[in-house]
Amino acid sequence: MRRNAAGQRQAHAEHQKPHGSPSRGQRLWARLVPLAGIAVVAVFFLAGCGESQPYSTTTPRTPKADDIQWLYKILFWAALVVFIGVQAVIVYTALRFRRTSDDRPPQVHGNKRLELIWTIIPAVVLLVIFIPTVQVLYEHAAAEDEADFVIDVYGKQWWWEIHYPGIPGAAEGQPLITANEVRLPQGANVVFNLRSNNVIHSFWVPQ
Repeated sequence: MRRNAAGQRQAHAEHQKPHGSPSRGQRLWARLVPLAGIAVVAVFFLAGCGESQPYSTTTPRTPKADDIQWLYKILFWAALVVFIGVQAVIVYTALRFRRTSDDRPPQVHGNKRLELIWTIIPAVVLLVIFIPTVQVLYEHAAAEDEADFVIDVYGKQWWWEIHYPGIPGAAEGQPLITANEVRLPQGANVVFNLRSNNVIHSFWVPQ
């Protein structure tokens, strides 16, 4: 009787086992395919960021653009260090303190040393970013007073309206107005005043 009961329970368990469930290899492929797709898309996007490309933010052409590029590099490397550090802590924690039994682990309430560390480190990172940012902003603000030429740019949906104050246009009392193209005197210090009455626009002079 006991053997029959055990056999019935085993048969019942096998009967309840889901059919058609994905195997381990299928689950692995299901994870790798989206990652491969993301990698392919990333390669296409990164292919347009080379220094040989004419429209690239990584190849500044003016001293002011060099300052912004230098500031961008500081932000990038600081963010990269933070990202690697956070990921390393996550991986270490997941492996070091992974669940190995059903026993309740020791409960820790507060750790002054850790609290000081994760307060001081972000403060140092922000300080590293803050000082050069303020320096560049003040230098660029001071350069506006020495501008040789001022251009007003109005963001539209989806084009740019360029105003040249001081240059008479077709209408009396109105400045010269063009669309989507900017003409600049060579070697001049130019200030762009960006304005918009609708959505946020991103104005950029490639070269």
